[in-house]
Amino acid sequence: MYSLNGGLTLRLSIPGGSHVPSILSSRTRILSSRTSSAADAVTSQHNGASVKPTVFLDFDDVLAVHQVHNGHRVLDAFAGDGIEVMPELWASVFDAGARKNLFALHEEFEPNYVVSSSWASHLNRDQICEVLSRTGLKFVVENLSEHWCTPRDSVSGRLSEIEAWLEQHASEGRATYVIIDDHVSGWALLDSWLEDKTVFCDAWVGFTHPKLRTARKILQRQLDAR
Repeated sequence: MYSLNGGLTLRLSIPGGSHVPSILSSRTRILSSRTSSAADAVTSQHNGASVKPTVFLDFDDVLAVHQVHNGHRVLDAFAGDGIEVMPELWASVFDAGARKNLFALHEEFEPNYVVSSSWASHLNRDQICEVLSRTGLKFVVENLSEHWCTPRDSVSGRLSEIEAWLEQHASEGRATYVIIDDHVSGWALLDSWLEDKTVFCDAWVGFTHPKLRTARKILQRQLDAR
């Protein structure tokens, strides 16, 4: 656990035309059908506008699991001249496997993203986008919601923050979303009405392939229910 600025306590370990055969394997057909189904649902229309899923994305213990290249190093980089001279930080701050799994989710569902992380208490939108771009997550930057982070203060918790964002910005009865968090910062989501839409990553492990499968199921279940 780390305490930044003497107030908010964070758990930070922050580590971005071909010929198509006429006969496809059964596996390819299944994957193609699945992707097509998700894409069709994602691009469904509501009052003339595309409805896209939303990913509420935490950083600590989701993407950031490195014990050396962590949040303090990121804040130090922005406070000084380290952004350009610390390539090892950007290469390690977010776990490569977690980034790969997030991109797989993105390719299938093409969501928008809302930062649901204590990092947003210390970095503004431009700085968050800088971190994401330098860590190979530019697709998140390109799909970052206009309302890019959940509202927060010194006493708010993950549950109340996401509830506030949904109340202010989600279309009533039309919101499709998944919350990718962890058991530490997301403890308030357990046993709440948002628990069945939450992926709980393990501390120091992050967004693994099994967690990716859970995220897929959460989104697909909502899309199928439309």
